[in-house]
Formats: sequence, structure tokens, C-alpha cells
Amino acid sequence: MVYYVLIVTVITGVIGVGGKKFFETLFTNPKAIAFAWIFTAIVLFLTKKFMGAQRKVLNPKDALILGFAQGFAIVPGISRSGITISTLLFRKLDRETAFKFSFIASLPVIMGAALLEAKEIGFAFQGKPLSLVVGFLSSLIAGLFALWLLQWVIKKAKFYYFGFYCLIAAILTLLFVK
Repeated sequence: MVYYVLIVTVITGVIGVGGKKFFETLFTNPKAIAFAWIFTAIVLFLTKKFMGAQRKVLNPKDALILGFAQGFAIVPGISRSGITISTLLFRKLDRETAFKFSFIASLPVIMGAALLEAKEIGFAFQGKPLSLVVGFLSSLIAGLFALWLLQWVIKKAKFYYFGFYCLIAAILTLLFVK
């Protein structure tokens, strides 16, 4: 498992660091984000046919493909969890394995990104430790709830439901944001 996480992390890191400037420019383009949500919605809708897969053991090809999928998820509007879990489902891994490996594979990348960006956001908390604690606890609680909800939806084989959320967000963005 560690070997596979390393493969995913290296590929994602190379994509993230190499494309940093490009990805950052996309954050200022609401229409691009809306189209990325539409793409995510389509991918999520396609998972409906793959919810019955039974394979529980990953292989190097799964890790390689997942690294590229997770790297692609740096694009704003592409759901990292949505794309990585979908990718593993399309590779015929069972729902639980897809959920767990997607989560595990995210940890080094998220921590690495946080370390790279820490110096840029660190000034916001200077002299305000209460803000740091409240922000951390709020994100921890929201993150744990989101993980619980995601796991529950996957267990019920309704993962594709998140596609409706992405589609609605995209439509509202295209209609009301310029």
C-alpha cells in the first residue's frame, strides 16, 4: 500500500508543482470552474454502472492511473474525491477499497500542498491564535462530517448523486456569475 501511495504522490506532485501557475489562473475563471463541475458531474453519473465491482486488491497500474487522476483534480471544480474514487471504480475496484485508497492517497498530497502554501497564508494568523484554533476545529468537524457522508453514500451505492450537486453548482455559476 505504501508503494502505491508513493506512486500516486509522486505523479500528483509533479503535475501540481509543474502546473502550479496554470492551475492558479483557473481559480479566477468562474466559467472554467463551472465547466469543470460539469465534467465532474458526468464522471460521477458514469459511476452508477460500476458500483458492483468486487476487486479488493490494488495493482501498480491502479496507482499510476490514480496519480494522473489526482493530479488532474488540481483543476478547480474537479472534485478530488469524486475523480479519484470514480477512477478506482472504473478500474473495477469495490466501493470500500476505492473510498479507502482515495482517502489514504490524498493525505501526503494535501499535507505537501499545505506545507508549500504555509508561508503564504501564515501571515493571516500572526498574533491571532484563537483564529487559528477556531479555523482548525471548524475545518476538522466539517471534514469529518463530509467523510462520513461520502462513505455513507458510497456504501448505499449512490455515489453518483454528487453529480447532481456539481451540475446544479455549474448551472448556477454559468447563469449568475460573470
